[in-house]
Amino acid sequence: MATLKHDWLTEHLIDFEYKKYVLLAYLQRSKHEFDELKLFPTLSDLIFHYRNLMHYIECKELIDENLPVEMAGVDIKAMKLMYERISQDDELMAILNEIVAYAMPQLEDAIYEGREIYEIVEEHIRMDVVGLVPLYTAEGYFILSNDEEDDAYVYRYDVSSIEKPDESYRTISSQFIKKVTKSKYECVDDVKLSLVKDYEDLPNPALYRFHSTLQVPHEETFLPISKRILLKEILKAA
Repeated sequence: MATLKHDWLTEHLIDFEYKKYVLLAYLQRSKHEFDELKLFPTLSDLIFHYRNLMHYIECKELIDENLPVEMAGVDIKAMKLMYERISQDDELMAILNEIVAYAMPQLEDAIYEGREIYEIVEEHIRMDVVGLVPLYTAEGYFILSNDEEDDAYVYRYDVSSIEKPDESYRTISSQFIKKVTKSKYECVDDVKLSLVKDYEDLPNPALYRFHSTLQVPHEETFLPISKRILLKEILKAA
């Protein structure tokens, strides 16, 4: 997995060439993950670092806008007073600004590449509802299968809310239940019946099937994309 510390910008030596080396090494590892069609958690990590730099830029602009000023002179021709900031960026801040200016487009390009792969994979995933959709869909099951494998993978999912002082959002978690051989059941309804029998706390569960025509990494790509598709479907129907 490609990783970059959350405080990479200010950790250790603050030098443009050094930070450039750290960033490019991270981006090279990220590209290697994408070349193998491994999207997560690399894509999420890239977006996290991009947003952190955006936050730095926004805070910097806010500070600059509110710095005190003092009169620097008078423009006689324009008949106006001229002001300048009392506090200017020191050398350290200038280096940080240079690093951020270099890093932003680099991260944007990497995120764009990851999103392109995401869209291609998503286009090759078909979602089907197994049976009737119950009124309660915050918990249930889903099955993952693809054209190249004889096995299918059964997961239990749970949709929950995360509340923060300034925002709230929904998230989906999953737990692997079992692997089944496709040739051993006549249809996915058989899987639903066995789940009802084995897990009595969900007597009438929602069950979705995701089938991919592409062979992609299971944990890093197929599973997380399918979970995102499922969460959108559940929220849309709510």
